[in-house]
Amino acid sequence: NILKILGVFAENQYFYFQKRKWGTISPEYYRYNILNELENSSYNQRGSALSVTANLQFSLINWLKANVIASYQTSNTIQESWWGEQTNYAAKLRGTEYGVLPAPRTEGEPDYLGNPTYTGGTSLLPYGGELSHNQSDNHSYTVRLQLDGNYSFGKSDQHNINGSIGFEMSSTRNRGYSRTERGYYKDRGMSFVNDIDHEKFPDYAQWVLQNPARMTDGKSNTISSYASISYSYYNYFTVNTNARVDGSNAFGDQSNDKLLPIWSASANWNISELPGLKETKWLDFLRLKASFGYQGNMLSDQSPVMIISKEPLNSHFGENVASVSRYPNPNLKWETTTSYNLGMELGLFQRKVMIEAEYWWKHTEDAFMDKSIAMMNGVPNDIYQVNQGDIDNHGYNVSLTFMPYQSQDWFWSVSTSISKTFNKMKSKVDVDQYELSNFLNGSALVKGKPIGTFYSYKFIGLSPVNGGPMFDDYADNPEILRGLNKYDTYTRVLTPSGRREPTISGNLNTTLRWKNIRLNGNFAYSLGNKIRLFAIYNAASDAVMDAQNIRPENNVSKFFLNRWRKPGDERHTNIPAIIGKGDDNYSLYERHWSDKYQDIQPLATSVWEMYDYGDHRVVSGNYLKCSNLGLTYQFTETMLKKLRLSRLDVSFSATNLFTISAKELKGQTPTQGGFASIQLSDRPTYTLGLTVSF
Repeated sequence: NILKILGVFAENQYFYFQKRKWGTISPEYYRYNILNELENSSYNQRGSALSVTANLQFSLINWLKANVIASYQTSNTIQESWWGEQTNYAAKLRGTEYGVLPAPRTEGEPDYLGNPTYTGGTSLLPYGGELSHNQSDNHSYTVRLQLDGNYSFGKSDQHNINGSIGFEMSSTRNRGYSRTERGYYKDRGMSFVNDIDHEKFPDYAQWVLQNPARMTDGKSNTISSYASISYSYYNYFTVNTNARVDGSNAFGDQSNDKLLPIWSASANWNISELPGLKETKWLDFLRLKASFGYQGNMLSDQSPVMIISKEPLNSHFGENVASVSRYPNPNLKWETTTSYNLGMELGLFQRKVMIEAEYWWKHTEDAFMDKSIAMMNGVPNDIYQVNQGDIDNHGYNVSLTFMPYQSQDWFWSVSTSISKTFNKMKSKVDVDQYELSNFLNGSALVKGKPIGTFYSYKFIGLSPVNGGPMFDDYADNPEILRGLNKYDTYTRVLTPSGRREPTISGNLNTTLRWKNIRLNGNFAYSLGNKIRLFAIYNAASDAVMDAQNIRPENNVSKFFLNRWRKPGDERHTNIPAIIGKGDDNYSLYERHWSDKYQDIQPLATSVWEMYDYGDHRVVSGNYLKCSNLGLTYQFTETMLKKLRLSRLDVSFSATNLFTISAKELKGQTPTQGGFASIQLSDRPTYTLGLTVSF
């Protein structure tokens, strides 16, 4: 690829290669050089922000205080992107290379029916370049009034009541303006061509009509009240309750939907303070905790009544028009979540061993889900929000801290945490709610399967005849799939590959100190998930005409060095042969067989897409990663006095030093999966720091 950017013909000149424009009936190619694109395009962003906060505190009586907080934030962002007339981007819109004027529309000879014919006039950018301008202004304020009380009573103040009650009001205003204009000359006084003849360039005129300047204006008002009260007896136990009610113009108009309810109750019992245990030397503390909570949720973009969007003049009808912005959804209810928590805190041997464990369970009813409806309803994207989901989530978290050794000069501590999550979709979804892509990327909800389960094609191997990939996709028995809905088709043809999210994750931290030198290490681990290897074909990209997407201007995976070349290679490689348009077998793999059937759901666009999403390209996502390693030297008090400083530290730290993961990843970071193109892996960073305090 070096020859594509070097000036190989003459000094200070670039070598251009022909890059294809996709989406045209006949192939069109225009010159491309990355350095030329950089010189003739730009992206600029400017922004400013201001935040002001005032906090007033009043002591009403010795056990009651009042607090008033007011804050205001404002921000402004301006973004401008420019494509000059010499760029490949402009050439594809113009339809000609730089320096060649596009042909205007001209009338030709009538056709055999006597109707006029026209040629030319298809340019979307007759002159100059393109300038896009986006501006956003955000303003918000918050006012909070809160009363805090802390009252103790009894002979020895063994009873304590602590509580707060508050009122909060907030408002956010967002305004935006965006416009894209063509015919822009940055190097000619930043001017525009204003006299482009729309009759000569009707395609450009159509683009102008379809892309007017757009303004947005949104406002969100929220008013909230909340209260919290707790009671404790000595240091034995504490009981606490919390409640909050939110009202917003984003909620529905129905009376039962105007206020968002949130409340919870919790308690903790300090067992180690009981007589008989308090005097125990090896037990530092033992606390049991429990909580219960209830929360409702409502979608901000849903309305019980129809919302009509008034739009400007339509040139076709010659009058102002309107469109449905929000379809009425009066029966939508709260999505409610009930949660329970049980926990324990334990400290032993003068806090040399500390354990914290928690088990939690959440149940969501009437979860919001998309439902496909008939196109005749006029709902955008034919999707309607309903209360249909029933989801269970539960899991546990455990944190451990050990201090194996501690003396005047030495200190060593090790801490780790582990968490495990289980979830399951209990209700069956709408049979036509999810598309093929949703099953492949794991966003489809399947009854009985964990949330985040993704599916893959069943890869059999390579053809011993031509090296093409083979799959178990019912090609030899399509009758089984006739008439099936999307849900039943994809759960039958595809195979579940695993969860996107780990079932167990945690970290390990250690600190070792010797006198004034401290060494810190942080490690992260993850278990239980699966990831998909990077696509080697990128066959899912738009308008791919040659199925394998292997062309001179594209980078090709080095895995193709180990591709199938001759019969017998299928026994030691699963990389298919390169089958180009000149190959007799090209038509066998260009399109999937399901394209020929009207009563069978589409299973793939091509076999090469199936290869990228095959189960053979799914590997374990387990990993152990060195997130951070740091070394710090803290100067002694004697040296600080000589330097007249209160603190002086020198530190060196490194991040992303190494990752232990599945060997099949070959450099791909375990947290990356499912991308259509190669992504840069996490790179190590090194930091040298100096901390000085006077």
